[in-house]
This record gives sequence, C-alpha cells and structure tokens, in this order.
Amino acid sequence: MLPAPAPRISAGWGIAIVLALTFAVYIPTLRYQFVHDDRGQIVENPAVHSWHSVPSYFTTHVWAAVMPEELGNYYRPLFLLWLRINDMIFGNQAWGWHLTTILAHVLATLLVYLLAWRLGIGRDVALLAALIFGLHPAHIEAVAWISGVTEPLLGIFLIASFLAYVQSRVEGARARQWKVLSLVLFAIAMLEKETALILPGLLLVYEWVFWCGVGERARGKENYHVVRRVVRQSLALLRPHRPLCSRAHLRSERV
Repeated sequence: MLPAPAPRISAGWGIAIVLALTFAVYIPTLRYQFVHDDRGQIVENPAVHSWHSVPSYFTTHVWAAVMPEELGNYYRPLFLLWLRINDMIFGNQAWGWHLTTILAHVLATLLVYLLAWRLGIGRDVALLAALIFGLHPAHIEAVAWISGVTEPLLGIFLIASFLAYVQSRVEGARARQWKVLSLVLFAIAMLEKETALILPGLLLVYEWVFWCGVGERARGKENYHVVRRVVRQSLALLRPHRPLCSRAHLRSERV
C-alpha cells in the first residue's frame, strides 16, 4: 500500500514562513550602528533633521546639504524623505533605522513572490523565488547597511509597477487604470533611485516572452515587426489595450 502523500502547506503559510525566515536572518543587524555614508548622509545631515528642508529634496542632489559646493548626480528626493521620516521616529537610535530597512526588504520579498505567482510559474516556484531573493547574500549590504535601503525601496516600487502593468494586460476594460498606476509607481521609483530606468526594458522582455507566440518569432522579417510592436507597447503605458502579436497584424505589416 502506497503511503499517503504529505500534506501541502497553504500558500498563505508558505509565504509567511519565507518572510519570517527573511526577517529572522537579518535580526542581528539591529545591533549595528551608523557606519560610512550613514554619518554624513544621516547623522550629520541638517536636511534630514528638519521638515523645512523637504522642498529642497526635490531641487538638489542627495548630498547637497552636506557638500553644497559639490556637483552631484544622485537625484533621490524620496530617499531623503524616507530618511526624514525615520529621523522623526527614531532620531539617532540606529536599531530603528535597521528595523525599517529589514521591513522594506521583507516587503520587496513579498512582491517578488506576488510577481512570480502572477506570471503563472506556479505557487511552489514562486515561493522558491521569494526564498532565494529574501535570503540571497547579494542583499547583505543593502539590508545590513542603513544607507543601502535605496535598494529595497527601489525593489518595492519597481516590482509594484511591474505588477500593475502585468495586471493591465488581463484587465480588459480597466486596463488603462492599471497602466496609470504602473506609470505612477514607476515615477515614484525614479524619484527614489535612478536605476529604476530599467523598467521599460523589463516590460519589453515581459511582452516578448509572455505575449508573443513562437510562430511570430520564427523568421527574421517577422522579428523586426514583432520587436517594433513590443517596443511601442512597452513604452506607451497609457495606450488602450490591444493584442500585441497577432498573426493578422504581422501579415498586415508585411503587405
């Protein structure tokens, strides 16, 4: 007699365990102090200690209050706003800053799970993707270092924007609202860190993989028309929803 299959945990419990493990791994960082850029960017930065400085976040570079004579190319007003909020709550208590950084990473891990699941790769694979993302040592600097919080925050807004765009492709009548939300989240991500600029490229890959059939990519001439269509769809987030890679459209492009 074959043994009964082991019971599977629910999706809710599965992701809860992954998030708990992710949080637990970084609990030791609560003992860490301000180091390196944390001193100049937080402790010694007058702009972080006053709400009156908030408007300047949007008109100057991230180091302007500390090094006004320097020309900076880091425009991160929402990162500075994050620092201001943390300073208001925790002051110079470094453990609080580390706590919010860990929570930001945990939220980014949850969004990785939701995105993987939304792409249709299966619940178990989505849990594995979230587990790898949450515990991968590549994130140590971004989570253990207070000033590295730009990375988890970028992940939150970038993945949320991606999720909203994916939702727009299956919503039909409400596609425009989801695309607007995606665009807003993309703008927020850009104000948090410049590397959010990669999103259009990610959307292009998504359109190519999930919305173009193998037949449409079979020939070089068809490839040209498909790529042109994919780029146009990926960059025009606010356009009404239309089929991307239909054979009829490709035939009309070739005529």
